[in-house]
Amino acid sequence: MEEKKNNSMYTEEDFEDLMTLSFDDGEDVECGILAIYPAGEREYIALYPLVQEAGDEFYIYRFLGEADGDIEIEDLEDDAEMDLAEEGFNTFMDNLELDELIDEE
Repeated sequence: MEEKKNNSMYTEEDFEDLMTLSFDDGEDVECGILAIYPAGEREYIALYPLVQEAGDEFYIYRFLGEADGDIEIEDLEDDAEMDLAEEGFNTFMDNLELDELIDEE
């Protein structure tokens, strides 16, 4: 079995919370939780794989909440929802960076 080269910019120590994604092909991917954020009328979760080839990829899912300590997520329905979720993530990150700049002053 060929081992993947890890080009991830982060390790699990960089994240407060982790979760494992299990895909239909049997692959499990350990991810750090980048953010849970609102977009439109829903909440979304951005996940960063701890082992990856490109080093800058992340996943976005619909965030349903937490039950019994487990995070519940769903796939996005279509391209329109993906666009909404990506825009919400970009806005969330822009606001986060602005807040960090203000806190530094």
